Amino acid sequence: MTSSPDRNGGGPRVSVMIPCYGRPDDLRRTLRETRRQTYCSFETVIIDDGTPDDTVAMAAREFPECRYVRLAANVGLIGARNQGAAQCRGEYIVNLDDDSWLVEPDALTQIVTFLDKNTHVAVAALNVRQPASGLAWPLDKMPFPSGNYSGGGNVQRRAVTLKIGGYIAEFVRQGEELEHTMRIIDAGYAIMALPGIEVFHNESAVNRNIRRIRTFEAVNLLRREALRAPAVLLPLGVTLFFKFIVVHYRGIDWSLMARLLFSAPSSMATLIRKYRKPVQVASYLKCLRLRRATAGG
Repeated sequence: MTSSPDRNGGGPRVSVMIPCYGRPDDLRRTLRETRRQTYCSFETVIIDDGTPDDTVAMAAREFPECRYVRLAANVGLIGARNQGAAQCRGEYIVNLDDDSWLVEPDALTQIVTFLDKNTHVAVAALNVRQPASGLAWPLDKMPFPSGNYSGGGNVQRRAVTLKIGGYIAEFVRQGEELEHTMRIIDAGYAIMALPGIEVFHNESAVNRNIRRIRTFEAVNLLRREALRAPAVLLPLGVTLFFKFIVVHYRGIDWSLMARLLFSAPSSMATLIRKYRKPVQVASYLKCLRLRRATAGG
């Protein structure tokens, strides 16, 4: 994991960023697997999202080649990713969860080779394998344009992230990638899926509340549409929200949803005043088309 001199000002070409909150054993596994990467110029940055004890810090000390950053307070996964990106020095930022890792030892080499050749690509979506559902795409599928990417299995070109901005921190968790995708495509960049590069997501049971996850997915879908949909397409965005509600009705924490939508400081009205900037109609429709195509594999 040492850095070697290169065109990135003598620093690492790649930063592997791993946010963590209270899952030290999962973090250890991910760091052990990350050690296997053979690429010569990368750093690993651990972002401790305000874990209330020293368990994550103790796990990080077992990997002295990594850089450990402890946030002063728990800001949520999205806030941790934003603050972590500011700590990264690499030209490319590989985003993993603390319970996920790159499977092949030469994965970073493959990633750098692809992004060096495809300078219009802002984000590479990696092929995330879930224990329950398997791979997102067949491993032998060729790279293709994508309308989405997994927050815990992607690579971002840092210069583009600096240009268009990071995630909306008030989303806290779930769905931040789709809003980010709309801004990326509206700015003229591409997102490409790389099915041949596998990330294994071990899906730790710690900090995994399915009802809370579904609720944030619903709320952030509505927020995304309210912030980025052109006025003429807002009815379509609202329809997408209600379709999600119907499908996942029993899995939603309605009390939490009400607080998220109507309570300060992250109420819908506040976020619209702060962030509302619609993308172009063509960009919105392109995102929708690519998202549907990506879902179809």
